Amino acid sequence: MTYYNLFYHYGLERFAQDAARAGVDGVIVPDLPPEEADALRDALDAERMAFVYLIAPTSTDDRIRAIADTARGFIYYVSRTGVTGEQQDISSDLAENIARIRSITDMPLVVGFGVSTPEQAQEISHHADGVVMGSKIVRLIEESSDRPDQETARFLKPFTDILHPTGESV
Repeated sequence: MTYYNLFYHYGLERFAQDAARAGVDGVIVPDLPPEEADALRDALDAERMAFVYLIAPTSTDDRIRAIADTARGFIYYVSRTGVTGEQQDISSDLAENIARIRSITDMPLVVGFGVSTPEQAQEISHHADGVVMGSKIVRLIEESSDRPDQETARFLKPFTDILHPTGESV
């Protein structure tokens, strides 16, 4: 997930080829609308990589259709207006907005922005196909001294227990 100018400067085809060789499955480019994404999407398609778009709570039905028509992989639903970062609670209209999106597309939906607790992830998992918790994990890694991998695994254990209570691997 990064901004388009980095891909553009690097070279779209070169980026897609190098990223595919490195094992990248897809990209999120928050500042590139579908109307302007043909060149990058074509380069990613050639390497069988997903182009993931963001949908906001303020997105219109027409906008959701336009995004769903060109998205690859899944759609990232931004759970709140404003900026990303850890939040104490999830948006009160989350379920309603996801239901509206699902009435327009059957693309998998992943929810992010502000998710920071196992309880929030569990609540979201009743409505969405996936949950993103980027800011919390980035902060945890930044604050970890010697073993950020162990700190991250310890933090994520309750999420695994809640979201996969049967012990199924994630």
